[in-house]
Amino acid sequence: MSTIAPNRPEERTPVWEHAVASFLPLRIRDRARSWMRHLPLALILLIQAAASLRLSNTIQRDEGLYIWTGYRIIENWLHGTPLSDEPAQYFSGAPAVYPVIASVLDRVGGLELTRIFSLLWMLAATVAIHAVAKRMFHTKAAFWAAASFAVAGPTMFLGHFATFDAMALSLLALAMAAGVRGVQRRQYALVPVVAVLLSLAVISKYAALMFVPFVLAVIWFAPGQRWRSIRFAGLAGLLTAGILAVVGLTVGRPALQGLTSTTTNRSAIVNASWQDIALLTLESIWPYLLVGLVAACYIALRLRRPLLALVLLGAMLAPAVYQAYIGESVSLEKHLTFGLVFICLAIGALLSAPIVHPIRRVVSAGVIMVMGIVGLASSHHLYEGWSNTQELSDIMAYSWEATPYMRTLGDVGEPLRYRFMHETEDWQWTTTDSIYYDGQRGMEAAEAGLRDRYWQYVYLDGTTQESRELMGEMESFGYELTHTIDLQNSYGPDVYQVWENYEAPRGAAADEG
Repeated sequence: MSTIAPNRPEERTPVWEHAVASFLPLRIRDRARSWMRHLPLALILLIQAAASLRLSNTIQRDEGLYIWTGYRIIENWLHGTPLSDEPAQYFSGAPAVYPVIASVLDRVGGLELTRIFSLLWMLAATVAIHAVAKRMFHTKAAFWAAASFAVAGPTMFLGHFATFDAMALSLLALAMAAGVRGVQRRQYALVPVVAVLLSLAVISKYAALMFVPFVLAVIWFAPGQRWRSIRFAGLAGLLTAGILAVVGLTVGRPALQGLTSTTTNRSAIVNASWQDIALLTLESIWPYLLVGLVAACYIALRLRRPLLALVLLGAMLAPAVYQAYIGESVSLEKHLTFGLVFICLAIGALLSAPIVHPIRRVVSAGVIMVMGIVGLASSHHLYEGWSNTQELSDIMAYSWEATPYMRTLGDVGEPLRYRFMHETEDWQWTTTDSIYYDGQRGMEAAEAGLRDRYWQYVYLDGTTQESRELMGEMESFGYELTHTIDLQNSYGPDVYQVWENYEAPRGAAADEG
């Protein structure tokens, strides 16, 4: 059977290692050199961590929803507290996995610890990319692959964002690393490890299923005897399918509806044309599109591995193509990060290409510098994509203290519900994108509830159609405008109006009270 080996330049000990080792006693130099080989990767991880931790904002609505849902699920498990709805029907990942973990971390260390949990996953993904690139190509390629991933804007963003994206992405990367290692070392015991990691990635976030074939394809094209890589990838794929089937047909049955409504047959939240998706993709990762295309050509033509190049390039473009197909722009930036896991392998191979060494190093460093500058700017833009709600929640705190059992109606309620979740009940919160009252829903429910004084505290910024219509009618329902709060995010001004009415409820609201 033929053996396919990567194009590996001769590995030589870097000059800086010799220089540092010369200061150490002779008896520990060899041991020290083994540790020093990890210093470049450690430096990359340090830069990545600093770039993510520099981002600061109040909680985003998805973060608030996941953590709050996790608390509700735990209360249901421990005390039998009924759930007001079924999270599995609208979550794009199993609600019993990441949300529960996030709520436990939040109880221990607050939002910051929950966000650091995401950072650890993203750092693990960088280590996995380094390991895969080292085995697919060589050590220098591993360095540049890890560096290119670490400085990407979406990578920095997900490294300080408390959702299941970082966890699912890292599980995919770790599965790929385990699979490539298993092929090269003939360790078939890693087949179930790969299958479990892939299954957990999909269970954590259903959209990760899109990237499972790409992970298996990279394992398939891992350097080594072709029959061994085919057998390994095939077994891992079959076992993954079996695990997901068993989970889906047993404990995961309620999640199948959520899988359909949020992923496979998703209705667009923010409609977008394919031109909009293309422009957003270009704005988010343009350096990776440009360098990634050149890198894919290098792997296909210079390294003579065209199928691998096609897989890596396809994985980068898959999120944009899928979201253009469904006409949806929400979460595109996060999903593009999954594609970067693959294309950065190709970029690592390109930036370590054996051309004239001084030129290669300068060019490679320049490319990473451009990627880093773009990444810093884009991650800041993403992290400022929602308004800092500190002032709004501080104002609301006075009303909660005076009227602890009041009902609220508002836009983007998750951040506020997160802050007050230990002092309030679920029934006290209604958001304008899901209004129900007295058997009615939508605008009819809102108008009927306001006439009956069902809600005492209303905060609106025009996010939804119902909110925009209500902002001009609140005074006619007898509500008083008590505060106008000027907020700002990366998309422009965000002005909240706070309306209050504490008169006695009437009609159906009085009967319910």
